[in-house]
Parts: sequence; structure tokens; C-alpha cells
Amino acid sequence: TNNYENEKQEYQKTIQQLITERDVLRDCIEKANIQQKAIENDVQFEAKEYQTKINNLQNEISELKQKNVENSTYSFYKEGTYNRIIAECENTQLDNFTDAIMLSKAMYVGEENAIEKAVNVYSYRTEKGSPAEQLIKYCNERDSQDWEKTSYFQYWHGYLIFLKPLLIFLKYYDIRMINGCLQMLLVVAIIYLMTKRKLEKFILPFCIALFVISPITTGMSMQFSSVLYIFLIAMIVMLLFHEKLKNKYGYFFLIIGMMTSFFDLLTYPVATFGIPIILFFILENKSLKEGIKDLIIYGLAWIVGYAGMWAGKWILSSILLKENMFIPAIEKIMERTGNETINGNFTRLTVLKLNTKMITNVPNILITVIYIIYLSIKAIIQRVKISFKNIKNVLCFILIATIPIAWYIVAGQHSIIHYWFTYRSLIVTAFAGLVFITILLSKKEIREE
Repeated sequence: TNNYENEKQEYQKTIQQLITERDVLRDCIEKANIQQKAIENDVQFEAKEYQTKINNLQNEISELKQKNVENSTYSFYKEGTYNRIIAECENTQLDNFTDAIMLSKAMYVGEENAIEKAVNVYSYRTEKGSPAEQLIKYCNERDSQDWEKTSYFQYWHGYLIFLKPLLIFLKYYDIRMINGCLQMLLVVAIIYLMTKRKLEKFILPFCIALFVISPITTGMSMQFSSVLYIFLIAMIVMLLFHEKLKNKYGYFFLIIGMMTSFFDLLTYPVATFGIPIILFFILENKSLKEGIKDLIIYGLAWIVGYAGMWAGKWILSSILLKENMFIPAIEKIMERTGNETINGNFTRLTVLKLNTKMITNVPNILITVIYIIYLSIKAIIQRVKISFKNIKNVLCFILIATIPIAWYIVAGQHSIIHYWFTYRSLIVTAFAGLVFITILLSKKEIREE
């Protein structure tokens, strides 16, 4: 009995200790919960403060962009929609119409989430006036109720990746100056790299071809710059890493096609294939059969990249916005490839005449003729013999020269409405033709090198 009582007391003590420990543990848990709630409140408060700071920073950035765009509108007020750098030369006409659209997209601030903004690419507009006039009006009357939101979903608008940050610090005319200088530096880099690879004979054809597309205009117009940057950078990459790219040119042209679709607003896209493929055949001494094979393979790679990237935008838009974006996109394609404008029907021959008229001016013809005379005199002095074999080996350049013509046949309506900038596709024809003549009238050693 005594043992039982002792064990009972021991057991009760143990139970009492457990109860005490339980109470202590409960107190600890309660304190921990209180601390956790305090931490959560602090975290939420800090998160709100952080979000507030982010919102304030975004608002400040938006204000800076809008202020810089506002300070840029004088250019559009002074120049108008389609100003010409040289009044008598149509090929120096600027596209302030599209540049104003680009700026309005870059300065848009809305309540939509980032994904919706990226997919739809909104801006504000009214029913009257060109985009340049509307941009001026919006900057002066931003608080008016007359503005409606509009979308330009057909394109990726990849240029916004660079334009938005630039507008935080720069005005439109600053961007123009930097744009022109950067394009010039890229051309100088290409000339240096061509010299380093002993391709001096092709520097003049390249420079003459650039002159054909009025480089002063591309420097002054953002709309015309995307394609130029793509093929200039592609040329630099090829001149630097040609040996490493030898078995990867299919992927290279695929990426170029994708980049063209991502950045360009349908200006002269075939130049991003035509110019690099000409450089490829300069770097590679290919026979006619091998050349045609490579031309087809790399051409298809570019087309897949270009068309696939474009279609990808419509697929993404359809999924995220839960609307069938293919219908309006296909309707637009049918319109751009059709035979009708607001002025009536047209033929593809008219398209070719209008576009070729833009490059057949006196300065272009004079420079080309002088260059051909120079090559001819040099060929006579060096006693260069032109054989059928020489012609056959460089025939691929003639095939490449026809690429812009094929583009005009396909995109007829677009090429006749906007002939004053789509003519720049003919840089491919000019460069290919001049390279063909240069090789034909030069010593054989050039091809061997």
C-alpha cells in the first residue's frame, strides 16, 4: 500500500510537471504567434512601402518619358508628317507618321497588367489628324476626355525595349543624333573588318549600295532604322565569327528572320536576308550548284523565322486575350498582298516602276557608272579575261538581286502605297549587282582568297 501511494504521488508529480510544461509551451506558442503576426505585419508594411516606392518610381519614369516626348513634339510641329530632308528628293522623305506612333506607344501609361500591355501595345488617339498631329495634341491636352485607347497588336514592337529607356533620358532629336552616329560607327566597323579579311574590293560596292537607300534619312527616322541595324550587326557577326558559323548558318538566318519580325514594322525586311547572304557568298567560294542549295536552305530558314515569329505574336495574343487574333491578322495580310488601293487596281509592273524610280536618280546612276568605268579600265590594264566559268560561279548574286522583286510581287499593295520607303529593299539588288560586276572584272586571285 505504501509503495502504491508513493507511486501514485510520483505519477501525480509527473502529471503536474507535464501540465506545467504544457502551459509553458502554450505560452511560448502564443508568444511565437504574436511575434509571427508582428513579423507578418512588418513584412506587409515593408512590402507596401516597397510597392509604393516602386509605383512612385514607375510614375516618375513615366513622367520623365512623357515630359521628354512633350519636349520632342516641336520636331513634328516643325516638320509635319512626311518631311523631306531635301525638298526635291522623295527618297529623303522621313516617316514622322510612324515615328509618332512609336513615341505614343512608348509613353502610354494605363491600368492594364504588363502582359496585356506587351501583347496589345496600346496608345491614345482621336478620330482626327495624323499620328504626329495627335501626339502634339495629346501632349498639350492629356486630361481631355476625347482620347480613346487603341491597340496595334499585329506587330511585336520590339523597338520599345530600347525606346522606352532612351526616352527617360533623351528627347526625340537626341535619339535621332545618336541613331545617325551609331549607324555610321557600325558601317566604319564593317569597313575595318572587311579590310582585315582582305575584302577591300567589296567595300565600294557596299558603300554605294548604302548610298542608294539614303543613309541620312535612316539616321533621322526610327522607323527605317531597325532593318538597317539588323543587317549591319549581322554582317559584323559574320565577319568576326565566319569560321565558327560555317555549320550553323541555318540557325543564324533563322534568328535574323525572327529578329526582323520582332523589331521591324514592315519596312524593307528582305534586306536582313539579302545583305548577309551576299556577304556569305563573298566569304565562301561556292560553285553554282552549292550556292543555289545554300541560297534555298538559308532562305527557307529566314522565312520560317520571320513568318513563324509573326504568327507567334498572333498565337500569344489569342491565348492571353482569349480572342481570335488570326482573323484580323489574315485579313490584313490579304489586304497587303492584294491588287487594290483606295485609288483603284494596280499591276505588279507599276509597283516595280515606282520602287525602282526611287533609286534611279542622277547621283545614284552617276556613282554606279563611275564605279563600273573604274572597274573596266582596271580590268583592261590587268588584262582580266571573262569566261563563262567565271560568270557561272557568281550567278548566285544575280539570283539574290531578284529577291526584292519577288517581295514586291508578293506584298504588292504595301509596296505601292509605301513605295517611298519600301524601295530600300533594292539595296539587295544594288549590292548583289555591284559585287557580281566586281568579281567578274577582277583578277581570279580575289575569288581564291
